[in-house]
Amino acid sequence: MSNESDWKELEKWAKEKKEAEVEKVGFDINQINGSSNNKAIKGINILTKGMSITYRIIITAMIVFFILALLYVYFWAKPSFERLDVDIEGAISGMHQIELITVSKNTDKKGNGTYIFSVKGHEDIQFNATKRYGEMKENYDSVCLKYCFDRWNSDQKNRFVLVERIENEMNFYDLYIEIKDENEIEYAVKSMYDFILSTSGMFSPSWSFYIKCGESRIYPFYKTNMGLEDAIEEAKIRYKNF
Repeated sequence: MSNESDWKELEKWAKEKKEAEVEKVGFDINQINGSSNNKAIKGINILTKGMSITYRIIITAMIVFFILALLYVYFWAKPSFERLDVDIEGAISGMHQIELITVSKNTDKKGNGTYIFSVKGHEDIQFNATKRYGEMKENYDSVCLKYCFDRWNSDQKNRFVLVERIENEMNFYDLYIEIKDENEIEYAVKSMYDFILSTSGMFSPSWSFYIKCGESRIYPFYKTNMGLEDAIEEAKIRYKNF
């Protein structure tokens, strides 16, 4: 049998086998297999395409978030940051309701550095301030406390203790009366009240001005215009809590 004859016999046998299978099961098995393979390939392509779209969405979202972050820093955070950095005099004046005079300053082009201010009407009150890229520190309250106490002419001064401490190259002061028990509260608060009256309205509840009992502190005059009786009652309540 020649090669050509062999191929013809094989083709004839394959054709007869296929026809026999179709006649037996009613359909072509090869077509089903081919269709299944096509569907599987199509499903893989859709999944791959979906993953590609998701990846692009994530990358796009990250880029948008980064741009928004830059816009936030540039248009909101930076201007507000620089606003405090520029207007230190206005910030201190508004905080303490005083008018300032700049005695001296050692700053860079952006105003960062150290300042010495005095108060209009009380030019002998001079205090320090620093500004470091939006962070402001000053010691007006402490200087004002010491200023008033130094000028107070009273026999009660010897009941008080004035403590000086240095923070960030600035002087801060605590003024307190030390007591041993509840019986001393009323007299201590009365002495504090007399000192407040001598300050001619300069007293501020933000002063470090208190009664010391052991390691505890009592601030009877914790708000503006605190009356004597209210302050005594407040001090007794806080003492009992301690």
